[in-house]
Amino acid sequence: MRILFTAVLLANLVACSSIDSIYEGSKTIVGGVVKDVTDITTGTLDTVSGVVKDVSDKTTGGKE
Repeated sequence: MRILFTAVLLANLVACSSIDSIYEGSKTIVGGVVKDVTDITTGTLDTVSGVVKDVSDKTTGGKE
């Protein structure tokens, strides 16, 4: 009975350790994806902003 109890206890400790490492690893992956999406969105908005400014300058003759 002691051997069975020890085996179950060790299995639980190993499982908890694995789950914790999976959780920490997934936080890193999700954080990287969020940063990439944010950078892409920022770059797109900067490009659109530059195009709108250029069109505005050409339309108004550069006078605002």
